[in-house]
Amino acid sequence: MKPRGDRVRSAQGKTAGPRTTSAPSHSRPTPLKRWVFRLAPLALLFAAFFALEAGLRWTGVARSPRYFLPALHQGEKRWIENLRFGWRFFPKQIARTPQPISIRQARAREDFRVFVLGESAALGDPNPAFGMPRILEILLQEALPHRRVQVVNVAMTAINSHVLREIAEECSTREGDVWIVYAGNNEVIGPFGGGTVFGRQAPPRAAIAASLAWRGTGIAQLLESWVARAPSVQDERAGWTGLEMFKDQQVAWADPRLKKVHQHFEANLDYIVKKGLAAGARVVLSTVACNLRDCAPFGASLPGGIQPDLARRWNALYRDGVAAESRADMTSALELYRAAAELEAAHAELQFRIARLLAAQSKDAEAKVHFGQARDHDVQRFRIDSAANEIIRRVAKRHSGEQLGFVDSEQRLSETSPGGIPGRDLFLEHVHFNFEGNYALARLLAPEALRTARAGSGTAPRPILTLQECAARLGFSDWDRYQTLRKIHERLQGLPYTIQLDHGEQLERVQGEMASLRPSLEPGALRAAAARVGDAVRRRSDDWVLRDQHGKLLEAAGDVEGAVAAWMKTHELMPHFVNAPYQIGNLLDSAGRSREAEPFLRAALQPMPHFVEAMNALGLCLTAQKRFAEANSWFAKALEWRPAFATAHVNWGLSLAAEQRPMEAITHYEAALRLRPGHANTHYNLAIALKALNRTNDLLVQLQKTVQLNPQFREARYNLASELAAHGKLEAALAEYKETIARWPELADAHYGLATVHARLHQNQHAEEAAKAALRRNPNHAGARSLLQRLEEPAQR
Repeated sequence: MKPRGDRVRSAQGKTAGPRTTSAPSHSRPTPLKRWVFRLAPLALLFAAFFALEAGLRWTGVARSPRYFLPALHQGEKRWIENLRFGWRFFPKQIARTPQPISIRQARAREDFRVFVLGESAALGDPNPAFGMPRILEILLQEALPHRRVQVVNVAMTAINSHVLREIAEECSTREGDVWIVYAGNNEVIGPFGGGTVFGRQAPPRAAIAASLAWRGTGIAQLLESWVARAPSVQDERAGWTGLEMFKDQQVAWADPRLKKVHQHFEANLDYIVKKGLAAGARVVLSTVACNLRDCAPFGASLPGGIQPDLARRWNALYRDGVAAESRADMTSALELYRAAAELEAAHAELQFRIARLLAAQSKDAEAKVHFGQARDHDVQRFRIDSAANEIIRRVAKRHSGEQLGFVDSEQRLSETSPGGIPGRDLFLEHVHFNFEGNYALARLLAPEALRTARAGSGTAPRPILTLQECAARLGFSDWDRYQTLRKIHERLQGLPYTIQLDHGEQLERVQGEMASLRPSLEPGALRAAAARVGDAVRRRSDDWVLRDQHGKLLEAAGDVEGAVAAWMKTHELMPHFVNAPYQIGNLLDSAGRSREAEPFLRAALQPMPHFVEAMNALGLCLTAQKRFAEANSWFAKALEWRPAFATAHVNWGLSLAAEQRPMEAITHYEAALRLRPGHANTHYNLAIALKALNRTNDLLVQLQKTVQLNPQFREARYNLASELAAHGKLEAALAEYKETIARWPELADAHYGLATVHARLHQNQHAEEAAKAALRRNPNHAGARSLLQRLEEPAQR
């Protein structure tokens, strides 16, 4: 048999060469079969993906990505907020949560439902109980006495139009009568913005949609949870720090990213409006106001690419202008600033300085232009810019019609401000309203919201409630104003506020306002305020927010039982509102009723397992019951969720110290001090642990730091004096005892301590005087009586 060679095809298309009798060869697979073979692995991969996804959802491992979740309350089907909604857009450890919501799934005919979409300014930060949505609800209910008005606050902190687009998608099936959209401050720093820290900056819309779809899957959530557990991502300081997180994200007016941000904003806003109109709602668009007069830029820089020689000349003029302004030569300062602006005007602080000088000359119209330019050229974009407000106006005009309402709040609020320039008359800082500002905004929006309800009703409009009437209906008091300012004061202590050129003025103003409100903290004032909230509760007995407010005031007034009762009613009205059982648990635990407190703290963690404050409180509650192992596990869980939670470190240290484990306690106190340097209580707790280890020098250092940080810390100062005396540092001890007595003259132990030091120094007359002083304050002080007897014995011989 000849060997088989290559076959050659003849011209006629037949195979040339001898025929063979070998076994028949297999036929080649058809093109269809080849594609089947190629696609089979891909199909199996998809099948495995969907099977795993289905399994994760069925077992509850995957969380719902939706904003609204179904719930049952007293046999009625309702929609409530999803506390994990923000996890699609932010790292879960710092994700913000929606406001508590509860609306009927089956909307009744008498219901009038309004959705407010926006960011923290629309939300009502820092106190949503007195924000625009709450005031708007009061105004609308007064205007529609025969309807059941519910303003549903779906605004959230730190979000922007990319997130609002997703919320709007769900609102479209929740039968809203009116949508109010007040948004635009966070377009640059929010998710997918040009200066965000939460992922890619200004990606294409298709990439954003793909990212959100992927992060909504259970598989993505599972992978993210694995990554989050890795030691490399467990940053000790990770946590929500507000605007400070964006301190390195500068976006100039000419930055190409800003153009993309504006394009996304217009597309998203257009989509939201279309969704609302298609759902049959009246959509009310509003421009966004911000603080121009009393908020210096957060960041300023000359445009990139400026010629070095021009930059040098500009800097010289600007520097000379600042020097002239500092010596109160305002005429020269303004001339120098104007000269600098002729060289290069795109500098936020320059524009702000020019604006302030013009405002001081009552040239308000010209000043307003420069204040606006200062805002637009601020490279730390925490406020809406003029281009974004023009986008809102353009979208409103594009969709103008009977169902589209438009309020130019930026313009209308300016008209009510001194000189037409909004400032501290309306705002707490850069964008968040005070109570007067929230009322002013709500009053502008209310007529547009009412157009749908009154159409064809034939009812005469009622007068709009006044500011004072709204305050009374909401239980707003000077105590609430003080609490709001306290939060703002704390906020102003951190970046980026501390680098604003008017930071000192802002801080001084807030401190002055707080000082004027301190009488509201007196017991009598608190009881009166709580009584007024009680009156408001009787008018709106099913208002859970008022009940929550009542609980806070009763607690502040020292009425523990009344506060617990108020929060019990809050819990009854809003069972998934985690703050009510949390507050009840805290109150009971603080009152020494830890066993009663425990179930409430556990109840707070059921709907929100990542509620780190409740984890910490439960740890304290278990520590009080000497269940140290359980307590420590809850402190560990709190720190797993929020590694920068210094309070959990401190309390874990206290639990370990109570177990007589001072070395481990010290580790946690030191960790807390790395996270929160200069915290007096932590230094004091560290000192107590060091005493247990007989580390005298370190102990004294920590006690000295404690009293330096908090001169009024009585226990620390007294213990410092005692420890100095115990270790033979008598002159230093003498000084500390005298300082303690000067601050707390009725402290008998301090007088006795002073007497013992004088006695050791053989200063018997001073020792006798101090011992007698101790006995005058506490006639039963055995130590002082014994010392006095010993001192008197030589004289009697």
